[in-house]
Amino acid sequence: MSMSDLVFNPLDWSIKDFQIGMKVGSGGFGKVYLARTRKDHFICAIKMLPLDSLKNPKAAKLVMREIEI
Repeated sequence: MSMSDLVFNPLDWSIKDFQIGMKVGSGGFGKVYLARTRKDHFICAIKMLPLDSLKNPKAAKLVMREIEI
């Protein structure tokens, strides 16, 4: 595996690349689901946010902060 294989590019992914499992958490901002990649069965968590929540500039700033983390 080369170093370029480890670089994450969000534009390379789609929700269709994952099998979504059970909900493992929720909060005021979104819900977190257990997921697995279809290609190599890597287990991960996916946070799903309602698109209408991003209309608020403060909420969009919080999402950008979470992406950075």
